[in-house]
Amino acid sequence: MRTSFLMVAVASLTLAACGTAPEGTEPSGLASEAELGDMDEATADANAPVTAEDAAVPQGTQAFVDNVASSDMFGLESSRLAATTATNQAVKDFAAMMLKEHSNSTAQLKSLTAAMTPTIAVSPSLDPTQEADLAALRTAGDSFDRLYLEKQTAAHEKTLALLRGYADNGTVQPLKDFAGNAATKIEAHLTQLRAIKP
Repeated sequence: MRTSFLMVAVASLTLAACGTAPEGTEPSGLASEAELGDMDEATADANAPVTAEDAAVPQGTQAFVDNVASSDMFGLESSRLAATTATNQAVKDFAAMMLKEHSNSTAQLKSLTAAMTPTIAVSPSLDPTQEADLAALRTAGDSFDRLYLEKQTAAHEKTLALLRGYADNGTVQPLKDFAGNAATKIEAHLTQLRAIKP
């Protein structure tokens, strides 16, 4: 385990040397001493999907951006599926709104991170839970509308915890502002989701 810590520390120092930010700016995406604190736990959980409880825990800037991008990607993929599969018009209307909202969120996130020094990569990819949820939606048949609403509600609750956590505890002000504004929209989406009866 000590070897894992040393390897991560050396890798972080190497990356820090390559991507050193100008004085007075935060080197976003690089591990701080606090983030390196307990590498045994971090190494064990590195590939685990973020739960709603975990999402509220302060995290690094790159991890926050990755999780938001992943959330947007799931919203887009599942809503594209709903646009062609849902039978309830309210579900179809919600899915159409999600396509617009998540596209806008991803574009705004990319714009914010591209303007940072150093820049932060936005590389959306689905986590294993999101992939399983999409697979379940693809095979849901007549229960698609109900399952879509369930999956969207769970995803929005998790994303809301993530956004609130970064808005309260994040370290990059433009992303804290993004998180606060996005949290307000997610709250509105949850209200809409809970009002739809499949």
